[in-house]
Amino acid sequence: MEKLIKWTIPMLLIGNMASAAVIESDASITKELHDTKLLNALVSVVKASGYRCGSISGAMPFLFSKGIRLTCNHNDYVYNISDKGGRLIVELE
Repeated sequence: MEKLIKWTIPMLLIGNMASAAVIESDASITKELHDTKLLNALVSVVKASGYRCGSISGAMPFLFSKGIRLTCNHNDYVYNISDKGGRLIVELE
């Protein structure tokens, strides 16, 4: 949990770039990621990378490395957001 928070803190600054993310009523979000500012930051990172995320379907941390899997638009888009060399990388799954 501490590692997850440590590398996502810079994303909170990015989170101010976009409006609030819509969380779907049946969204599956793990407890440690259920923070509005963090979720907004994740959506902002995805959008800044040129991808779509109009609503959040789910969010969960990677199990064995630093990163987060973000699912958007009623599970239509799945993004892996990871820290590679100190840079946030967004990959469409």
